[in-house]
Amino acid sequence: MKLKKKVIILFYCLIFLFLLSCKKESFHYISNNIQISYQDYPKYPGIEIVETQWKRTKIPINIKGTEDAKPKTIWLKIDFAMPSYLKNKDLGLYLGKINSIDEVYFNQILVGKSGQLYPYYLSAWNEDRYYRISKRLIKEKNTITLRITSKSAIKVKDCFFLTSYADGKNYAFLNQFFSKYLQIATGLFSLIFSFILFSFYFQTKDYSYVYLSIASILWAIISIYYYFPDLGLSYLVQEKIFYSVIFVISFFIFLLFENLVKTQNKTIKLLFSLTCVLGFLSGITAGSEKHLTNTWRKEALIIFYFSNHIIMGYYVVKAFLKKNKEGKILFVSYLIYTFSFFYDIFINLNIIQSSTYFFPLGFFILITSFGPVVAMRLMDLADELTLTTATLEQKVDERTLELQTALSKLQDSNDQLNQTKNALWAEIQLATKLQELLVPHNPTLNQYEIACYLLPAKEMGGDYYDVIDEAGMKWLIIGDVSGHGVSAGLIMMMTQTAIHALVKQNPKIKPSTLINLVNTTITENIEKLKERRHMTLSVLAVETDGKFTLSGLHQDIFIYRNKTKSVEKIHTKGKWIGIWNDISDKIKNSQIELNIGDSLLLHTDGLTESWKKGAVKGSRTSKDLYGLSKLEELFLENGGLSPNVIKEKIIDSLT
Repeated sequence: MKLKKKVIILFYCLIFLFLLSCKKESFHYISNNIQISYQDYPKYPGIEIVETQWKRTKIPINIKGTEDAKPKTIWLKIDFAMPSYLKNKDLGLYLGKINSIDEVYFNQILVGKSGQLYPYYLSAWNEDRYYRISKRLIKEKNTITLRITSKSAIKVKDCFFLTSYADGKNYAFLNQFFSKYLQIATGLFSLIFSFILFSFYFQTKDYSYVYLSIASILWAIISIYYYFPDLGLSYLVQEKIFYSVIFVISFFIFLLFENLVKTQNKTIKLLFSLTCVLGFLSGITAGSEKHLTNTWRKEALIIFYFSNHIIMGYYVVKAFLKKNKEGKILFVSYLIYTFSFFYDIFINLNIIQSSTYFFPLGFFILITSFGPVVAMRLMDLADELTLTTATLEQKVDERTLELQTALSKLQDSNDQLNQTKNALWAEIQLATKLQELLVPHNPTLNQYEIACYLLPAKEMGGDYYDVIDEAGMKWLIIGDVSGHGVSAGLIMMMTQTAIHALVKQNPKIKPSTLINLVNTTITENIEKLKERRHMTLSVLAVETDGKFTLSGLHQDIFIYRNKTKSVEKIHTKGKWIGIWNDISDKIKNSQIELNIGDSLLLHTDGLTESWKKGAVKGSRTSKDLYGLSKLEELFLENGGLSPNVIKEKIIDSLT
């Protein structure tokens, strides 16, 4: 047998033995010969109560009252002979629960006084009245006189009996345990339970733990406060809080039911929420002068709570019928809760004569029954984790083998890629070298000093310049294909070829005509390449006496005027080539004239979009670009020098 089952069996055995120790065979019941008097005798026992004032009655005694009435008093008298087995010993007189002030006289000797007047009797209403009777007071014929004073209804429900002091004390403690101490203990347990549940929520993000935790905290607060002695609030306020918060707790339990059984119905949820709101308002808006359960609110609370009970039962039964293992646990706790609910209703309706209420215990059982449900979920999660762990090593081996196979294939592919890359890179380097060879490096121009510079990028580009001398006509060409790569270099070489062919064919061709014809050829070739490219291109035909004919759109041209020591900026005009088949109407010729000592500077954006000298790699911004202003500034400072010196100055200012 498992240890857990042994502990449970031992627990029930101890309870059984405790109950046996309180055997009722030793109880001498004295409730069958009770007389009542409605006349108060405040000077008792100094005076005798007139016999004609006594009338026979029996328990239960329920005398209605109003909370605003003055205190009223009744007297109860019991005459009895002491049985032989109770003589010559100290006895215990058990009167059960009396919701008012009681004074007990044994043979006209005051033996005890308990309780407080409504509405300040607080938890005293839930105290069992039990008094010790000294053996010195016991006679052959005895009389117990009980004076009960109350400002509200007077209720006496428990049978009176005499027994040995020890047995009576055990019996009173057992009653107090179920009606009071157990409720307080369940409240404390619920409080601890709520903190544990919150910790589970942060791990699982399951709102079931939040709902149950809130319900547990609220139950802990009202159960502890409601059954503790005076904590600063009157009984009426405590009663309002208790019956109102019960509906708040019910709402969160309903949300928990929905979440656990995975069933949602908007109509049912709306109906349940409405009854919770109405029940809460019925309780919390009760006045502070009347006993809540002595007004119409008592029936209203019962109706609203009964409605909630039925709606929750719908979800429980539905889960039970689906043979859900969690539903079985909730179904059992719901039956216990239902029993306690109706049991207490029957007590309030005086159908059952008892002073021990089981609703708090049933409610606590309902809340805590979610604990095993939550535990079962965690156990299922643990089982899944164990199963996953058990197969994890095998899965790791399988995945490792798959990764090794994939890695081997990847290595083969990488080797092939490297071979292809190396071959392609060799071809690109060859194309770049060819591009460098196609441009003139040390060209000459009669009557002019000239210096050129081309610094290839890491990949093949479309920057292009040329100096052509054909049949006595000299040309300066500069251009730039958009983008980089092989296609840009290829377009650049096609442009150079087309220009050389056209100039060779017609050395005296006008620059505008040359550009238009080149555009037609390049546009067709770009379309064949299926590339989205274009090219800027400016052509200068060198005339005599420092005159040039300019045509085509490219970067601005700088001229250093030696006479004024200033830089003149000439904006090129026209259209990009490679986009439109015919741009003849957009291309015009213009004249440029240089004087002795003047300098002409042509460049591509490869220069102006380079980094300034001193720019830190990794932290560069657009402000670190070389830019036109920097170029113009440097040209202004050095424009009067020779072209080679100007070139070196520009190169030195780059990073």
